[in-house]
Amino acid sequence: MNSEIAAVDLQKQAQLYLAAGKLDEAIALGSEFFASHPNSAETCKTLGKALQAQGKLEDARYWYKVAIALQPDFAEAFANLGTLCATMQEWQEAIACYQKAIALQPDFAGFYRNLSRIFTQVGQTEEAIDCWYQALMVEPIEIAEEYLDLGNTLLAQNKPEKALACYHRTIYLNSSFCEAYCQSAEANSQLKQWDEAIVDYRKAIKLQPDISEFHYKLGNVLQAAELWHEAETAYRESIELNPNSFWSYSNLGAVLLKLEQWEEAIVIYRTAVEINPDFSWSYYSIGEACSKLEKWSESAAAYQRAIDLDPNSSAFCHKLGDALFQLEKWSEAATSYQRAIALNSEFFWSHYNLALTLVKLQDWLAATFAYQRAIALDPNFSWTYHNLGEALLKTEQWKAAAVAYKRAIELNPNLSWSYYNLGDVLTQMHEWNEAVSAYICALQIEPNLPKIYAKLGDALLKKTPANLDAATSYYHHELQPLHSPEFYCEIAQKFAECDRLDEATVLYLMALEIRPEDPAISAKLAEVLEKKHLSGDRTILSEFETDDIRDRYIARVAKNHTFAEVGGLWGTVNEKVSVASKYGAISLTMIDVTPASTQIWDDFRDRMASLNIANYNCISRDITQIQLAEIGQPYDVVHCAGVLYHHPHPLQILIGLRQITGQYLILTSAITQELIENERGRYEIPASGVIFIPALGEAERAILAAYWQQYTYGTPILGVIEKAVFDINDFGPWWWLPTASALESMCKVAGFKVLDKGLTWNNNALTLLLRV
Repeated sequence: MNSEIAAVDLQKQAQLYLAAGKLDEAIALGSEFFASHPNSAETCKTLGKALQAQGKLEDARYWYKVAIALQPDFAEAFANLGTLCATMQEWQEAIACYQKAIALQPDFAGFYRNLSRIFTQVGQTEEAIDCWYQALMVEPIEIAEEYLDLGNTLLAQNKPEKALACYHRTIYLNSSFCEAYCQSAEANSQLKQWDEAIVDYRKAIKLQPDISEFHYKLGNVLQAAELWHEAETAYRESIELNPNSFWSYSNLGAVLLKLEQWEEAIVIYRTAVEINPDFSWSYYSIGEACSKLEKWSESAAAYQRAIDLDPNSSAFCHKLGDALFQLEKWSEAATSYQRAIALNSEFFWSHYNLALTLVKLQDWLAATFAYQRAIALDPNFSWTYHNLGEALLKTEQWKAAAVAYKRAIELNPNLSWSYYNLGDVLTQMHEWNEAVSAYICALQIEPNLPKIYAKLGDALLKKTPANLDAATSYYHHELQPLHSPEFYCEIAQKFAECDRLDEATVLYLMALEIRPEDPAISAKLAEVLEKKHLSGDRTILSEFETDDIRDRYIARVAKNHTFAEVGGLWGTVNEKVSVASKYGAISLTMIDVTPASTQIWDDFRDRMASLNIANYNCISRDITQIQLAEIGQPYDVVHCAGVLYHHPHPLQILIGLRQITGQYLILTSAITQELIENERGRYEIPASGVIFIPALGEAERAILAAYWQQYTYGTPILGVIEKAVFDINDFGPWWWLPTASALESMCKVAGFKVLDKGLTWNNNALTLLLRV
């Protein structure tokens, strides 16, 4: 027992020698003690410190490492080794040692202070400050300025949470330390803790009420907290203390804009401009206030001055465009918007407003492009599609306009004008069923749209007669859900009261599509039909009696008119002379290239006799060769089907038809799809294209043959399904296949106007009702 006490005393004596600077004695006693106690990490540390003090650094390192080996959680040994390494400028090892010491003993402030000094030596300022902060948190001191300085450094390093802790300690030590409140407010502002920042600034102002900057900064945080009236008061107090405070005026102006005090904001910003005439945003804000007051000339001048100071601001250019637009200076506005787009092409409103301006300039094509760019940036703004539709309508791009209006309706189904304009577009496309639906939707939203009843009435008379099987009704089109039958009846009654019986008839039939067993609707329809019967008018009823679109067109225009059919002998029973007779034509003529001596003419005459039709003429001639003198006067109505694509000269056919047509031509021709794709390959032609069949290659012919075989039921098509030897005088093969669009254009070039149209034969034929 006595020996153990003696050993402990020996160890303590060695430590006392070390503390007294008696290094040799400390080393001697330490070595003696370690010889009998080889597991004493504390003795190793003492030996290391004594040797380090003698400058024997490597020996010291050895003993520190032995101490750590004996006691791996010996924090002080790691710290001593860290200090040794720092002395030898072995910085990374020194840092690692102190970090280990802190990990083992995190509540010892000295470790943090020493590591902070090492980080300072190697230029790692941020890490040094963090360590100094931890030292002060672990072992607080009583010097307020020390915490303030550290807080300022941390705030500069964008560490507002730690800075706040320092400022709070500063204020705790000195509650009258004005700068600490200001800096605490700055830290809270960085954290967007506006309420706390407001409290801090008000405490600073209470301590020093005559500092303009304090009131200005209080105004800033009040503005950030959207406490507009309090912010206004703070800025005005700042200005009272410092009348030349530019930023107080500038920010006060911003607050007044928020408070919608436009006139006062202009006064404040003009004062700011007097102090600093080179700050572009002051002029921009004047422009904003003037715009709110609709002082467009002053607004434009302010925006222009802002641009003069900062020509690279897209916002300034855009706002100048807005002001010029209001001044109806369309060209200048367009230039401003274009400049804004050049600076920032991703801002939706610059493209949209440019498009509106180009519409004012009637530059429809450029407006279309601008709307399309706007849509690419924001595809969900309904007005862009609506206005795009108007631009496309002006350039007669009917199909694209219809797509635009339909998208506008998808996004905003409550805008009557989108339906109304869609109805106009569909009318131009002769899509009467959809036009009726569009006009009715517009009417339901806004009954007082201009000419809505006239436009709806015209479309009703031309719509395809409805099948009373609702499953196949056009009302199941994706555009619009069913309206109530009561709504159709209400509109029908308005037409009936104006003696527009055809329109009323169609509307009552539409109501019956939805509710076919309704006796009240049937009774109303019967009343209208009886009234029509008494008047002798059966025009609309005639159209409802037939499913053949060609017959419907004949029923529409043949009554009391002269009629001729061109090329109707083929098949005999397909002729339309008898149809024209049925619907009231006053004279009938068949024109066909077939020689008069051919049996097919006799078959035609036999058919006429079987139908008790005697008053007709027969002309055996190629329509391209007929002279007007041969027939006397043009026929009021001409029907021609299945001829155009069999003739080597289709435009001459149309010219010949134009020559003999007095009013109406009903023309049907086979057409091609723009895209045909099947197991034989892919064939594509532009909308403006026409296939010249003699020029088809084998691969192309194979694709077309595979397509057409689906629809001919075994009947050969010379030139397409079967190869043909093409002779300029042979009308048997198919020579041409235009697209639907190309066929319409050919008719227009020949002098016709398209009144109506419809696809038949699985969309492989187009029938056109044309007028001279």
